[in-house]
Amino acid sequence: MIPIQVLPFEKFPNQSHIRQTNIPILLIHGTKDQIIPYWHSQVLYDSIPGPKQLLSVEGADHNDVAIVAGDQYGRTIGQWLEQLKGRVKN
Repeated sequence: MIPIQVLPFEKFPNQSHIRQTNIPILLIHGTKDQIIPYWHSQVLYDSIPGPKQLLSVEGADHNDVAIVAGDQYGRTIGQWLEQLKGRVKN
């Protein structure tokens, strides 16, 4: 019998792709996410070469980030969009 070796792989290789971009990126992630562990956002954030921001929503799971963040969610997105206005070339 031939032993089967399972090689680790990433189904969505976001980290390798994100390193190749130079666009501004806003990450929003709940610290208690049970579907995509929070550390994924931390690794991605560290891999982003250009302008970046990470909104860590303390205690939020995967589907309740906006609810748990409350007003901070909309404010953060609004501020991010305002920052982008100066970068847009017409």
